[in-house]
Amino acid sequence: MGAERDALTARAFARLRDDLYGRELSFQEIDLRWGITEEQAEAGEVLETCLAEIDACRPYFVAILGDYYGWIDPRAEERLARHFPHLRDYADRSITELEIRHAVLNSPLSSQIVRPLIYRRAPTGDRETPAVARILELISELQAFGCTVSEYSDADDLQLRVYADLRRVIESSHSLPATDSSARRAQAAFRTYHLAGGFHRESEIRRLRRTLWLSRRVVIEGRPGIGKSTLLVAFHRVLSNRGRGDGCRIASLKAASGLWPRVVDELVETGRPIESVDDAKVLLESHLTCTVGVTVIDDISAGRDDLYGDGTLWISGTRPRGRLVVATDDQLAVEELASAGFSRFRLRPLTQAQAGKLLSDQLAIYGKKLTPAQSAKIIAPSHCRHPDYLRVFGELLRVFGLFEELDAEIDRLLTAETASDLFVRLFERLEATPGVPPEMPGLILTLMSRARTGLRESEILAIAGQELEVTGPMHAWAPIGLSLRPFMMDRNGVLSVESQALNEAIVSQYPVSPARENELRAILVRHFMSLRNEARSIDELVYLLPQTDAWPQAIELLSDALWLRGAHARDALSLEAFLIRVIRADPSSAARLSAALEDIAETSADSKSAVIATRLLAVAGRYDTVINLCTCAVNGKRFEGDANDEKELLNYHLLLVEALTATGQLDHALERIAHLKDINTDPVRIGQIRERAALLALDSGHFDIAARLFDDAMTIHEDAGSRRGVARIDQHVASLNLARGDAKQAYQQFSALERDGRRFREPDLLAAALAGRSSAARILGKPRKALRLSRQAESIYRRMGDAAALSRCLVDQALSMIDLDDFDGADQSYSEASGLAREAGEPTLERAILARHLELLDRIGLGGGQLAAEISAHLKDKT
Repeated sequence: MGAERDALTARAFARLRDDLYGRELSFQEIDLRWGITEEQAEAGEVLETCLAEIDACRPYFVAILGDYYGWIDPRAEERLARHFPHLRDYADRSITELEIRHAVLNSPLSSQIVRPLIYRRAPTGDRETPAVARILELISELQAFGCTVSEYSDADDLQLRVYADLRRVIESSHSLPATDSSARRAQAAFRTYHLAGGFHRESEIRRLRRTLWLSRRVVIEGRPGIGKSTLLVAFHRVLSNRGRGDGCRIASLKAASGLWPRVVDELVETGRPIESVDDAKVLLESHLTCTVGVTVIDDISAGRDDLYGDGTLWISGTRPRGRLVVATDDQLAVEELASAGFSRFRLRPLTQAQAGKLLSDQLAIYGKKLTPAQSAKIIAPSHCRHPDYLRVFGELLRVFGLFEELDAEIDRLLTAETASDLFVRLFERLEATPGVPPEMPGLILTLMSRARTGLRESEILAIAGQELEVTGPMHAWAPIGLSLRPFMMDRNGVLSVESQALNEAIVSQYPVSPARENELRAILVRHFMSLRNEARSIDELVYLLPQTDAWPQAIELLSDALWLRGAHARDALSLEAFLIRVIRADPSSAARLSAALEDIAETSADSKSAVIATRLLAVAGRYDTVINLCTCAVNGKRFEGDANDEKELLNYHLLLVEALTATGQLDHALERIAHLKDINTDPVRIGQIRERAALLALDSGHFDIAARLFDDAMTIHEDAGSRRGVARIDQHVASLNLARGDAKQAYQQFSALERDGRRFREPDLLAAALAGRSSAARILGKPRKALRLSRQAESIYRRMGDAAALSRCLVDQALSMIDLDDFDGADQSYSEASGLAREAGEPTLERAILARHLELLDRIGLGGGQLAAEISAHLKDKT
């Protein structure tokens, strides 16, 4: 039956789990032949365990019969007499028949409805043997009892039948949840709660409610795994049970792969992709300042990256109208939020009573329990009263704790001081499990840890069979999944290494070489390329392809109109960053990509895909092509009779303004901007395009035009009540005055912005103001003051992780150092600044820094040295 068990584990059960988890139903199969050896059977360690597991799985039971009758325990009567006397009359039957009789024919629980599914492999010929005769006799008795015995032809036929039948049986006994938005949020909360272990402390919920009542903003802090996510979901449930669930929005950065725009979209439900970081910040600010209820954001430290910046900056300066609760493991983020006015809520360690309840509740789910002495021994050490530790401990006891050896197993596990150490013990037990190939746990876990959003169970098993060179049966996955699934199942039913302790254990137990790292990522790329238009595959490919230098596949995706639309809907910003990385890594691809995108923009019957392709051409710098495409569109030559014509025409107008401004055709751009007033659209979007056009005008030296556009944008932001938008325009106007040469006026404006940044606790605004004051002070002949201000800005930019802004800040420092004759310091600042500009993907800025660095070397007499030659060669390559 090995082929049947493989097919059921790898396909039917994995697929069923994927389907049911999204409907608030969790499913776990128990194979009564997992890891059972003949020696164990003869020692009498099987019969009682198998019959007890059948009771735990009621009312569901699946049996598969072939031509093999099964092993008969010679001491069955003695073993059955102790706990299963109703089967003593059948002590001469095989273990398989005893299991079927206990589940169906001679069940001691006659009042409970049993839903048996019985299957028999089709006979391959006339086999008149005693074993076959006994099987046929059993089948006749089952049919007389009223059971249907289905015949299957092969393993694939069996898994299809089991999947359909078992799904029908399960769904018939569970009502499916609704599909409206509030129900979807409730389902997400359920899955988070299930992932976190389903344990919460009523006292902590009451304390959180009191803290939130006294302070409108609260940051929950605590060690990873201590129960912050569980507390937030339980808190959300309390509000829902009191009829206030619609006024409470909950989102998680970790569940959104650390992407802030997705969290904003989940909270605000915009229904359209967010196309800039500023858009996302404005939407989040608007939600927080306009929503009366409670907003909950979990794990904000997961939102720190080079594209979206530090998550704390998104919320630290906002004064919500309602109440805001956030959670983080990052102590620096906690300090930053506390200084911004958030009340700190430290989650307390578990008491002994709470730890004991968590452990007993977890084991009780599976019908298992410990003696009071055993439980007291486990929770006595202080390091054992951590929720993450207890959950791993309980799972190890549940899966591997044999009754006769339980005390010894508890003593062995207690030598592990952390949850990570316990996971290592778990890996070792899995590798030693009978029937599990020793290499299988390591191969699967290292693969999973490289996937950003995780893998479905069916995907893991398919890859394991095809790519990982696992030798052994696929049903060997069953004990691995049973042991690790509680710690890896994410909010969407995907297996993902989210636990910090689990990730540390994988890295410790299964280190991989750089070459193996590339192989694992290449395996994932091949898998997700085969599913490329699925939402999760889009996320993975955008994340994985730049890491594997798989640029041909990247070019193939960017040339696909369907994929483009899906990727843009998932995350427009990540798509644009992906395009830039492809072009930067393979400059020769720019021409091929441009030709493919132009073809989509010109010929696609899908107006949205055409606009997206045109937008990407603008990102790639093909402004002449963009101007031609947009001009045709706005003149009515692109879409005729398209229902989306008005909406897409607006997008073309905006792209045309950007392209005209970027190519210096400011007069035409201004005409288009004036024309936008006649289009019925969101004024905030018009304000943003005016702001972008003003910045381009400022960079090209058209100061009067920039001033006029900044004034218009300021009016729009003031009317919309966007404080962030107004502050941003103030910052741009100060930069404009600095560029005009009015350094004194600019210094005063930047000083006012610095005060606002400190008052509203907005580090990004504060850093920009300090950098602006530094530039103005240097122009006013105060290099020492300029250097001091620039170093203050530098420390903030380093904490924010903004490489481009930090690069510009170091350039200002270098200029101040040159005024102070500190040429060595200026040399170091230029070197670091050029590296940061390269890292940030700012080739124009990098070229400018390299040119200034070369001027400095000429000035101090090192223009003919090796460093100058290297910089000259690099500058020539960049040009």
